Amino acid sequence: MMRRLLDLEPENPGLRAALGDMLAIQQEFTAAEEQYAMIVDQFPGIPGGYIKLAQLHTRQGGPNKTETILKRGYATNPDNTTLLSALVDFYIRQGNTGRALQICTARLDKRPDEVFTHALMGKIYESQGNYPKSETAYTAAIDLQPAWQLPHNRLARLYLIQGQTKQAVERLENAIAEDATNIAAHLTLAALYVATQDYDNACRVYEDALEVNPTLWIAANNLAFLISEYSDGDSGLDKALELAKKANDLRPEDPAILDSLGWIYFKKGEVETAQDLIEKAVGKAPENAVLNYHLGMVLYTEGFSKPQRNSRNRSHRRSHLSADRRRK
Repeated sequence: MMRRLLDLEPENPGLRAALGDMLAIQQEFTAAEEQYAMIVDQFPGIPGGYIKLAQLHTRQGGPNKTETILKRGYATNPDNTTLLSALVDFYIRQGNTGRALQICTARLDKRPDEVFTHALMGKIYESQGNYPKSETAYTAAIDLQPAWQLPHNRLARLYLIQGQTKQAVERLENAIAEDATNIAAHLTLAALYVATQDYDNACRVYEDALEVNPTLWIAANNLAFLISEYSDGDSGLDKALELAKKANDLRPEDPAILDSLGWIYFKKGEVETAQDLIEKAVGKAPENAVLNYHLGMVLYTEGFSKPQRNSRNRSHRRSHLSADRRRK
């Protein structure tokens, strides 16, 4: 079937990637490599071809080939952070953190305010056990883009690793007490409470942040998710839905928010609405593990409650099944 579709659309990289995935699952690695290589050759500006080819080489135990294809991809697409991250992660796994630091340092020399690279530097230092430098890098990323959740989560994890949870909570609570408009402190503190499973306090901090800044979409979205997960009854889900809709109004079409909306509708029993929203989220972030898990749960449930949907949705569904979000 997949080959017949490719005959009709030979220049569709998504179909070719899906065929490669299917062949890899069947352990037809040479044939899978051919499909991924064709994506790289025909669409050098699409990172997915390089990533899938690198993953295949890694699966077969070929680190030299993995490095070569990732370096090629990054050289061809120097602005692409997905390929940058994949290359840095490769060097971290290989224990070559020196090379990973060289790449990021060179990039920051040209783009000193690139928040993504500061966060990557934090990850590299963390892998080395150099926690002070890791904290500095994550903090730099937060200072540049306070509403990006990832460095807050990683900074919270860093405190946990070092056994500094209590001190970090006190420091952040004091920072907020001194300046209630310190949104970065709110978000890191909430992430720390989530990491320690203190969801009541996490919700309190997000609510306080929204009092200070009602347009803070990330706080509205994260609060919606926490309420939907850890509160009881329909009233909690109704409140979560209201917050998620507010977040979506503030930042339309963001995949994390679409996923939250879909997940809340799923919990409310509105499975078709949930599927439409989460499918849209996966379409925007196809490699996101949490989004794909949520979509899988929705499809599993729908398979029992309503096995037949229109052909458009069945086709759309299949296209996503092949696709750190650490939860917002």
